[in-house]
Amino acid sequence: MSAEPTVIVDDDRVQPEPAGTTPPAVAPDTERPDVQPEGTPGDDAAATIAAERDEHLDALRRLQAEFDNYRKRVRREQDADTARVAATVIDRLLPVLDAFDAARTHHPEALAPIDGILHPALVALGVERIDPTGERFDPEAHEAVAVDVDDETAAGGETVSEVLRPGYRCRGRLLRPAMVRVGDAGTGASEG
Repeated sequence: MSAEPTVIVDDDRVQPEPAGTTPPAVAPDTERPDVQPEGTPGDDAAATIAAERDEHLDALRRLQAEFDNYRKRVRREQDADTARVAATVIDRLLPVLDAFDAARTHHPEALAPIDGILHPALVALGVERIDPTGERFDPEAHEAVAVDVDDETAAGGETVSEVLRPGYRCRGRLLRPAMVRVGDAGTGASEG
């Protein structure tokens, strides 16, 4: 069995060529080197293919960048949601922590085993206790409810002299400011 050569006709139909005939060979034009023989891809075809390739590569890179940005945005949103949920849970537990602190002042030895479990669990959740005794007063993290005053002048209110109720942060988010007494570094609650 011999395969019949095929010829493409102008109207896009393929017709078999009669057996035993060979299509005439087309010799390249040797007198004009800038003219390419018909059917041979020229520089224009290669440039077109390269341009299409570059377009597709650019589109792929843009799509990859968009997907990476989407993935990062979703990760940030998930992290924010996780932090928000943890903060909500800890916020509801603040009265329990306050009761625990009050009980610890009366019976520290009895509550030491519980504190040994509770404190690491809170730290693992990203909870940070705000206990600013002796630090500079920060109105964003502290709530001043008392000011130390001597007999002659009011204190400057620059330093926290006593913490009346600790504040809490969860993963950098302020849950509750610390309730504090403020005064000058030289003034204290015991003076006056």
